[in-house]
Amino acid sequence: MNITAYKCLSCEDIIYSRAPWDKRMCYCGRVAVEGGPNEQFMTCAPQSRVQTLDIDVFATSQELFDDWDKVRNKFGLIKE
Repeated sequence: MNITAYKCLSCEDIIYSRAPWDKRMCYCGRVAVEGGPNEQFMTCAPQSRVQTLDIDVFATSQELFDDWDKVRNKFGLIKE
């Protein structure tokens, strides 16, 4: 599954939202994303630097939702 993700250029975390109510935040707290893989909305602190990425996630939409719903946290945050 190809999704849009966001890389915080301060802490280098890459984040994406897995479900409509899933809000993910990078380690330093400057970048956040929510809304699920199809309707993501990214916010960031003033003067933050963010890179938009297209990444392949080896999971279905249902697997991403279940990861969030069952608090498995296998997906949604990539540490560099």
